[in-house]
Amino acid sequence: MKLRMLLSSLLLSGSFCLLAQDFPYEVSVITRPYEPLTDATEILPGEVWDDPDYFIPIGFPFEAFGTVFDTLYNPGFVGVGFMDNIEFTGPALLPYGSDLIDRGALTATSQSQIFYKLDGTAPDRILKVEYRNAGFFDELSGLGVNDSYVNFQFWLYEGSNNMEVLFGDREIVNDVHFTDGAFVGFFDAYNFLDFVNGWHLSGTPDAPTVYFVDGSDPNWQFGPGVDPDPDPNTVFRFSLEPFVDTEEAALAAGTQVFPNPFGEVLSLQFDLPAAAENLELRVFDLLGQAVYSERLGEIQTGRRDLLLTGLPAGAYTVQLRDGQEVWSTMVVKQ
Repeated sequence: MKLRMLLSSLLLSGSFCLLAQDFPYEVSVITRPYEPLTDATEILPGEVWDDPDYFIPIGFPFEAFGTVFDTLYNPGFVGVGFMDNIEFTGPALLPYGSDLIDRGALTATSQSQIFYKLDGTAPDRILKVEYRNAGFFDELSGLGVNDSYVNFQFWLYEGSNNMEVLFGDREIVNDVHFTDGAFVGFFDAYNFLDFVNGWHLSGTPDAPTVYFVDGSDPNWQFGPGVDPDPDPNTVFRFSLEPFVDTEEAALAAGTQVFPNPFGEVLSLQFDLPAAAENLELRVFDLLGQAVYSERLGEIQTGRRDLLLTGLPAGAYTVQLRDGQEVWSTMVVKQ
């Protein structure tokens, strides 16, 4: 596998950059019931697949990293590329960056499927792609078992050009990942041998941070992935424009975090349309470690000043949670 070899060789040395440089998407985490696709088209029906090579028509013009595409192409690696010509060099999405394989590879009878479906009506269609009951090559080839499996989908939204990665039922029994945890990431220009810029999520699944990887650095290296694997019903949303559920809108619209960047004190101003009943505040570093937490309880208006003198300079994620409603934003300490 091309990308696997690239990862394996370059993870041995070098350093990664802890900056979400020029990443064009806002990352948010929500909870939504995971539903397997119905009335969908199966790719490679009945075949036992490993590193599948396939094309999927998007069904509408989709823009990623400044270029408009109409086709998805998986050239037999752990992600998919957005394609505008057969000599593919362009953006790539890795919704679940592990060496996936059909769980039936040991018996030559397929147990895993890949589906896609164009859902909705123009101009609000969604392309949905699902990996169902996928296994892991390292486990099958190294241990001769298929105990681990994963279910996930990725969605592309017409008009907004937003993307989501959705996680369903999974069981991770053995060490099956390239990195420490699941790998969810992007390349802005990838041609199977190298890339220009890369970004991937790192830290805990409820408050992931973004690592930037400079492909021009000969010693580049990926950081840790998302660990542990996201729970079922977790959704990672990558938004180019405001895109929030109505449950999240109150926190997003009614909270100001300032100044940004900040020095010793970070302030939060609340003016919520309805009172939050049990608001929790947490601040995470780039490794996903909680460096500050406070239970704010019931609140609708007011201000909180956080004294963060002990934190080193760098990027942090501020997260607010009220029950199932979660909102987060990135800040930088000078």
